[in-house]
Amino acid sequence: SNNNLTLSESGFERQDTYNHINRVGGNSINKDKSEMLGIITLTVGKLHNFHFPNESTAQDTAAKRKATPLRSVRRIARTINTTVSFGKQTFKTTPKKADKDVSWDDSCHIWVEPSQSTSQMLVSIFEEHKFVNNSFVGGSLVDVEPLTSGRTHTLELTLDLVPQSELSRKSDSDFSPNSVGRFFVIATIRRREELGQVFWQTMLRSVGSLDGGVDLAGFRDILAVAASKAGWLFQELGLDQNKRVDISELSQGLATLPDLVANYTLYSWSIDTWQPQAEKDGTSGKHKTMQGGFLTTSHASAGLAFQASEWLGIQKYHTYNDPFILVKERGSGMLVEEVISLGINLSMRTLYQTKTGRAMLMLPSTPLLMREMSVKIGHQKDRPSSTEEIPGFIKHFAINTSEILEPIESFKSFNDFFSRHLKPDMRPIHRAEQPQHAVQPADARVSAFEDVDSAKRLWIKSKAFTLEGLLGDRQLAEAFEGGSLLISRLAPQDYHRFHSPVDGKVVSLSPLLGTQYWTVNPIAINSPTPVFTENVRRVAVIESPQFGKVAFVCIGATMVGTIEFSNLKEGATLTRGLDLGTFKFGGSTCVTVFQKDAILLDSDLVINSQQKLETLVKMGTSLGVEHGDIYGFLAVLTVESGFAVVVLRDVVYLGIITFFAVKYIFMIAMLAASPLQHFILFEL
Repeated sequence: SNNNLTLSESGFERQDTYNHINRVGGNSINKDKSEMLGIITLTVGKLHNFHFPNESTAQDTAAKRKATPLRSVRRIARTINTTVSFGKQTFKTTPKKADKDVSWDDSCHIWVEPSQSTSQMLVSIFEEHKFVNNSFVGGSLVDVEPLTSGRTHTLELTLDLVPQSELSRKSDSDFSPNSVGRFFVIATIRRREELGQVFWQTMLRSVGSLDGGVDLAGFRDILAVAASKAGWLFQELGLDQNKRVDISELSQGLATLPDLVANYTLYSWSIDTWQPQAEKDGTSGKHKTMQGGFLTTSHASAGLAFQASEWLGIQKYHTYNDPFILVKERGSGMLVEEVISLGINLSMRTLYQTKTGRAMLMLPSTPLLMREMSVKIGHQKDRPSSTEEIPGFIKHFAINTSEILEPIESFKSFNDFFSRHLKPDMRPIHRAEQPQHAVQPADARVSAFEDVDSAKRLWIKSKAFTLEGLLGDRQLAEAFEGGSLLISRLAPQDYHRFHSPVDGKVVSLSPLLGTQYWTVNPIAINSPTPVFTENVRRVAVIESPQFGKVAFVCIGATMVGTIEFSNLKEGATLTRGLDLGTFKFGGSTCVTVFQKDAILLDSDLVINSQQKLETLVKMGTSLGVEHGDIYGFLAVLTVESGFAVVVLRDVVYLGIITFFAVKYIFMIAMLAASPLQHFILFEL
């Protein structure tokens, strides 16, 4: 249509807008498709009572400085910075000298999409290092729901900064004994409608005035378009083209037309006007804009070596880039970089993603060596002396020990710790009384696909992958043709027990299939290596009243010498969340296969997988709902869209019931009246 007007026609969309957004932190935003709920401006203020872990106060640092030989004095003068992470956007402040009280008063401007209305942002303190990556000291999660729901316009919070292992269970009202300090922050939201109205007021004031308003000619000059288009806009807004229009009224109307100005243009313009407004308020010297353009806190805390390689174009930090494994946390919505040592990372990439490495894998001796290594390491982790590795493992991966059922000192070996049980209330089952909801079988990084073809196109690059190869049975594979596929990848730091995703009965359990011990890391899955069809695995088929046949495949991997079952045996009756078994040391995977049209997978899992992103989930959380359960499907939408969907769902149900009740009462009355009316009714 000729009346489809955007600001790209009027010159407001410029190439330097892209460059500006990259500079302020929006490089991860899809500038063509991303929706905008609003912009949250977060200002980090004063850090109180700060100290490094294992130091009660900053005075301890000063005392150590006095007692330290001269050669080590320089190392005591430590610096820290603050990072703020939300979704795919991360910002950081300039570094400052660590002290008991530190003030920043720096701000960042965060693009918020409608789907992120219940997400969390992470405010963290890092210790600065020049050449290597910065060290995480403490952090706190901030819920943005009070801002996005409209319950408040501004939040003033004092955050309790805790170690990484305590982040997921931290409540704003709790004060942790392991706190490293308290941080004062202010968060303010400007919704898209508000931003649009201010934008148009500013534009219109250049050709009119608040008192005299603006006429059609001035409005046309602002847009730099033909009079017919400007007149059409006046008509759409119900305004008289022959009179001067009040600027406030016109800007309010234009703000209701979201397609008129691109979201990223509005984002850039809003940040451009923030600094002049700070100068007007007399706070320009106080508030500074944080450095943006980072995807994760790991990206923002990278050392000079990585920064130099990124600047030279040797490597880039992307969600789908080879050097890094990024996953999206389901609860907070943030991107996090998976903890994996550089040596192991490079070794796996050399083996699985280079021609020379793949040639080595195809040598007859390589599978035998990997099998022997996996079994040998498994035996080592079973020895009593292996308990010495537990404290270092907990510290390296920041494992939350408060979730573990048994005391750490009670474990008899490292594998005993690795297959640990959790306290009963640590993994609640989603909608426990509604078996039509399938749940996640493990703490894992999940990839969800509506069919096998999608999985092969987006994730599994082995040309040899088929359902028959995975399940080891042609007839069984035919029963799952066209079905949905869920890949749950467990990393070494995860809780390593697996549980039943559905209610049902185990109708068959295969013998041990496969002979290989390839890694299940994405580095191998995204390579031609046939991991899922050659690795050691067991296949259980569960007959579920809600989902029909469900195939549950437990797959071993490099350094996983043993898969042990507890309640998984042929003929066993399963309930969702029932403990089925454990993997011994290493990474491993569970693959859950549903029959065609048996399940509606949760949309966030599918969308992330389409973007080649794994989703970090906890056991017992939602996986999807029975395909025929419309009420349950609306409940899934309720989680994503909020209270309004609950009301809409109930109204729709009530309307349907009322319609059919009235319809049948009317028909019975007509039939009872006369044969003629009966004839007329059905003719109509």
